[in-house]
Amino acid sequence: MRHWMTMAALAAGMALGLLLSARAPIGHAQQFPTPGPGTGVARVAGTVDIGNQPTVKAIQTGEWAVRIADAPDVRIAVPPFLETGRRYVFTWSCAGDNRVVYLLGKERLGGWVWATPQGAARANPIWINPAQALTIEAIQ
Repeated sequence: MRHWMTMAALAAGMALGLLLSARAPIGHAQQFPTPGPGTGVARVAGTVDIGNQPTVKAIQTGEWAVRIADAPDVRIAVPPFLETGRRYVFTWSCAGDNRVVYLLGKERLGGWVWATPQGAARANPIWINPAQALTIEAIQ
C-alpha cells in the first residue's frame, strides 16, 4: 500500500507540473501589460518635441595649410654606371620606337641627365631620367 501511495503522489506531482508548465510562456519570458522596449510597437500619448537640437555651423574659414612634419629629403641619384660623354641605348616602356640611343651630358639633381638623341630626326638635347628606363645598354 505504501508503494501505491508513493506512486500516486509522484503521478499527481507530475500532472501538476505539466499543467503549470503548459501555462508558462516559452523560454520563461516576462510579460508586461503595456508595450515597452523590445515588445514591438510603443504608443506615445501627447507630443514629441525634437526642436531643441543645437545649431551646428561647420564651414571652413581661412586658408588651408597641409604639411608633412619631419619629411625626409628623398633624392634619386643617376645610376652610378652611367658616364658623361658616352653613348647608351635606353629602352622605354612607350609604344612605337622605344629603343633610343643617347649621348649623355651633364647630370642634374633628382636623377636627370642632359642627353642628345643619336640617329634620330630630332637631335636637340633633352632631359631624361634613366631611372624610368626599362633597360640601359652601353655602346662602345
